[in-house]
Amino acid sequence: MSDAGGRYLWEDNSGRENFPVDIESVISRGRQADYWINTGTAQSAGDILRTDSRLGSLPPLAAGNIYNNNARTNRYGGNDYWESGIVNPHIILADLVWIFHRELLPDHEPVYYRKLE
Repeated sequence: MSDAGGRYLWEDNSGRENFPVDIESVISRGRQADYWINTGTAQSAGDILRTDSRLGSLPPLAAGNIYNNNARTNRYGGNDYWESGIVNPHIILADLVWIFHRELLPDHEPVYYRKLE
């Protein structure tokens, strides 16, 4: 994230595995965000709002800056981000740079990430 010019809102967590986060923490920290990256299983902004309507007050949703790493999925739910992405970190990095600083890669076509509408 930082290599692409972004900032992970939970960078103070030194753990290497998933950790639970309550909705109040998401809302509190999310107010500092310009972008929401990796939205889990969400396919749209509406999916996020159906989780909790309070999330609609966060700047990334209001600005439409929501991206998920599910641009290359198959009909069975397999996600190429977790398959070929692991051996193509340069492509993931380019996708993230394009999201955060589009002016640096104006001709880039995202491979793994897509904007959620």
